[in-house]
Amino acid sequence: MRLIYILFAVCLGISAVSCTNESEVVDDKPLVIVTTGMIADIVRNVGGNFVNVIQLIPSGANPHQYKASEMDIISLAGAHIIFHNGLYLEAKLSKILQRAQNEIPTYAVSSYIPIDKIIFYEKVPDPHIWFDPNLWIYAVKSVADGLISIDPQNTVYYRRNEENYIRELLELDENIKKNIENIPKTRRTVITVHDAFSYFNKAYGWHIIGIHGVHTADNDPPLQPLTKIIADKGITHIFAETSMPSRSVSALIALTAAQGRILRQGAALSTDSLGERNSSTGTYIGMINATIKSIIVEITSYEH
Repeated sequence: MRLIYILFAVCLGISAVSCTNESEVVDDKPLVIVTTGMIADIVRNVGGNFVNVIQLIPSGANPHQYKASEMDIISLAGAHIIFHNGLYLEAKLSKILQRAQNEIPTYAVSSYIPIDKIIFYEKVPDPHIWFDPNLWIYAVKSVADGLISIDPQNTVYYRRNEENYIRELLELDENIKKNIENIPKTRRTVITVHDAFSYFNKAYGWHIIGIHGVHTADNDPPLQPLTKIIADKGITHIFAETSMPSRSVSALIALTAAQGRILRQGAALSTDSLGERNSSTGTYIGMINATIKSIIVEITSYEH
């Protein structure tokens, strides 16, 4: 750990370009470091060609469990501004981010959300705010304000991009409502690996249940209580997630089968991570649309 702090201290006095991957930083534009792909997508939409973006947590990685590498520390030290989700999503990066904010403007994009809109489980906040586009708008505002704070000469550009992107998110919200309006409420209960969908459930009237809790754990939870819920509610589908191990999914399918019920497995969902940038899930809007489409197609293709 001492080596990491030495690297951090050294890089604070060096330019952004020399402390980051030169293939990603090609000029003297502000260097924006973000934790997740969802936040990177906001910065690309709002910052456009006026900023360089480096994403710490790779596509497909679990942000709840991600630990900083030495290169991450070097990248953070060279940043002009840092954006992270907050609400304990990046739990294992928390000490590094706290140390960074003493020297570098650091924004939790969730900080603009009114506290009464945050979902808590036993006083622990649910960080998966991106599954309600109306809440994600607050994150967009946070990013826009942050970029303006370090680059005020381009305020008009950032504000225009902010307005345009917010308009796209409002359209996304309307499209979600249209896509799910014909799904009976009795078919809106499925199972996923962890509780990533509470904000989606609240916004759109679904009941997507996670095997694991809000903040994923290494230990597998007891599955027997879920088999009773599956039986009582007639749940027919379960979904793995691209950034989570699927062993608990396989175990629940096997346990349910042993009790005489079939639990069908759909395609793995993108929940806590975007896909690669050139893929259908490589943007926030693309990820949300693909995730919802996967669920709807799967449950509507199966006839009782």
